[in-house]
Amino acid sequence: MTRRLVLADASVLIEAVQEQGDEIARERVRQLLAEDRLAVWEVTTAELLVGARNESDYQRLSDRLLGIHMLHPPENVWLRAARLGYELRRQGHTVPLADLATAIVAMHNDADLLHRDRHFSVIAGASNLREEYVGPPCPEQ
Repeated sequence: MTRRLVLADASVLIEAVQEQGDEIARERVRQLLAEDRLAVWEVTTAELLVGARNESDYQRLSDRLLGIHMLHPPENVWLRAARLGYELRRQGHTVPLADLATAIVAMHNDADLLHRDRHFSVIAGASNLREEYVGPPCPEQ
């Protein structure tokens, strides 16, 4: 039996790579790397690289990301994200477009989503997104 990939959101990966980052997030990322189940997608990769402090930090992050599974979005990822965002807005929730697209990529690839962002818990409540929150208690929606 193949174990499902886990798409890590930038909210977790940023914590995992920072020296003073959250140890729970760091340990979960280490575990998924050891199991060869950690995945990213282009937007997450870009979010991490944009935050690099200098060229050597950029190269270090870029090299680390090369060894991680890269998930691909469906062709209509942005239209699907817009539809999901529209439906959530009708329910009183405003969710950033990047979070909506990340959730679409996870669902499209049948991957779980690892995060520290309450927006994904909102999305999971209105879709078939499988999510795992790591970190301090998730604030109520």
